[in-house]
Amino acid sequence: MSRNKDDKKAYPAFLLKLYKLLEDNTNFDIVSWSNDGKSFIIKNINKFSMQVLPTYFKHKNYSSFIRQVT
Repeated sequence: MSRNKDDKKAYPAFLLKLYKLLEDNTNFDIVSWSNDGKSFIIKNINKFSMQVLPTYFKHKNYSSFIRQVT
């Protein structure tokens, strides 16, 4: 994903945060891109909810996150 001054207008904030979350290799043991890079895998839902979600979003509600993804 290239960055330019129009990125915030081109993509919803949720997608930008999700991309940043997935690109952060410090979370690799919890969440990562799939091997083909077309999806992502949450390896530990509890850690994802408690540690990762509040870092990027204003909540730790896994159900809310999933609703936004789908």
